[in-house]
Amino acid sequence: VELTKGEVYKRDEQLDLTASEYKLLCLFMENPGVVLSPEKILGRLWDCNENYIDNQTLTAYIRRLRIKIEDDPGKPERIVTVRRMGYKWNTVEGSREHVVEVHYEDTGKS
Repeated sequence: VELTKGEVYKRDEQLDLTASEYKLLCLFMENPGVVLSPEKILGRLWDCNENYIDNQTLTAYIRRLRIKIEDDPGKPERIVTVRRMGYKWNTVEGSREHVVEVHYEDTGKS
């Protein structure tokens, strides 16, 4: 599948994400409640040559993504850190306050 247009909304307002932030968000949303290790995230997003991306760079991407999607990035409720294990996408059932939606177009190509 070739994605030609990625749009992310928070409370009906479109967010401006970089391509890397968008891919990271999609990875989390595809794995709700699953702890993803830094190695797994790096392997999925930067599988060509992981040597150029380290844990500090990943931490920076996650921090920037939290700033854009969390109501209080200092106390994240969506992308949570699981100590010594990694990160996970936390779903908040029944809450409209924290809704983040991802829309994309599928060209039908694979």
